[in-house]
Amino acid sequence: MSTVKLLASLLVAGVLGTIGSHSQAAPASQVVTIANVPLPVNIPLVKYQEGLGITSNTCAPQCILTFSPVPAGKRLVLTHVSAQVADDVQIVVIERPNSGGIDALFVTKPYESSSYISAPVTYYYEPGETPTARMFVTVPGNNSLIVTLVGYLVPAQ
Repeated sequence: MSTVKLLASLLVAGVLGTIGSHSQAAPASQVVTIANVPLPVNIPLVKYQEGLGITSNTCAPQCILTFSPVPAGKRLVLTHVSAQVADDVQIVVIERPNSGGIDALFVTKPYESSSYISAPVTYYYEPGETPTARMFVTVPGNNSLIVTLVGYLVPAQ
């Protein structure tokens, strides 16, 4: 048998040997990494996305968007923050409460005159915690401020 036929036979046997194995649960020893967090493959991931908006003339000089609390038994892993902001808003502060006050993640514009923010992040919320986004508006106006948080809900452990 030629080398090519032998290799083709082995390849086909290898492919046929894996048919049907995709429906089986992965062993607990295998892990997948999301936002630099290793998770066992069989942990159920629930996609999370929530967006809120407000008009700057209703909240200036400090506008706060309050998102839904993290469900009981779940941990929220934020992986992306995007926002439409007014020209004078230079930063969106993503906050979470802690025992000593507030933890904050500062997400900046890509350049000063930009009207948007889009950034990959890694940020965690525990069950019952309520994510907030804070923006400081220095120029009064009728600007739409929109923030979207994207990530996964995973079992709290």
